Amino acid sequence: MARSNSASNANRHRRHSSDDADDDDDRGHNSHRKDDDGWGHDSHRKHESCKSDRDDRGRRDDDRYEFDLDLDKRRDGIDVDIDIERDGRWLDVEIEIGSLDFDLKLDARHLQADASPVASLVGGDGTAVGEQTLVDANIFSRLIDLGSVTVAFGAATFKSTAVSGEDLVFAAADTFADVSGADFVFVFNKKVSNTSDGETSFATETSTTSYIAIDFEDFDFSEGPIAFNFYDANTYLDGCRGGGAGRVPNIDGNVSLLDVDALARAENTLVDVLSSILTIEGQLSSVSAVAVSAVG
Repeated sequence: MARSNSASNANRHRRHSSDDADDDDDRGHNSHRKDDDGWGHDSHRKHESCKSDRDDRGRRDDDRYEFDLDLDKRRDGIDVDIDIERDGRWLDVEIEIGSLDFDLKLDARHLQADASPVASLVGGDGTAVGEQTLVDANIFSRLIDLGSVTVAFGAATFKSTAVSGEDLVFAAADTFADVSGADFVFVFNKKVSNTSDGETSFATETSTTSYIAIDFEDFDFSEGPIAFNFYDANTYLDGCRGGGAGRVPNIDGNVSLLDVDALARAENTLVDVLSSILTIEGQLSSVSAVAVSAVG
């Protein structure tokens, strides 16, 4: 668990548990490192290059407002293009997330001043019961304040696999994400399961939740955020695709793995990781974890 109030807050966390119910013993040995990956420098240059003058790119008067932001996956970690234009009563919003395209026409009279910080929550639970078990959990989170807009995105992937000779097996995985204080929230969910009974029984389940949230500094929607939830949807982030309905991995023993990469970048930030890892020899693997990030 790590907390920090600084301009840049990063948490990189890898925990392993194998053939031992040592959930509490290794909590003091988690490694945390600062991760200055250049995200903020590149994104701020892009943010300024859109239109560096506030009057040009974020100009607002009684009837007109224009905003444009273009983030690139190679440079910024995600493909997002946001275009907003207000002309009188109506606010036209176009958001592109990878191959997804959203066009919205909103009543601008329902806008109010933005007074809420942005916080994100992403995590999951994985359990595997059998003679040989594996739970492999990965959490990725970014929360970046770019000035006129704050962007949050990330993913959680939990994979559970259990193998036994003649005994029953069980594998379950669930993931989730939630963002507060944002104007737009997009959440994508996908789950894949597979079981087989025979001389060797096995069960697998993979759950993936990815998300992106956008908060504008100049306004909030008076009726709350606009949220979209997609189920059985492919994630837009590479490396977080739910799969694994085919062959069972070659498992040796009972193993639990957790990898967390969380970064918040703003004037005031917080990153916190809560986790529990458990293995019981010949019986069980279990991982439960959540990454919390906030900027304000």
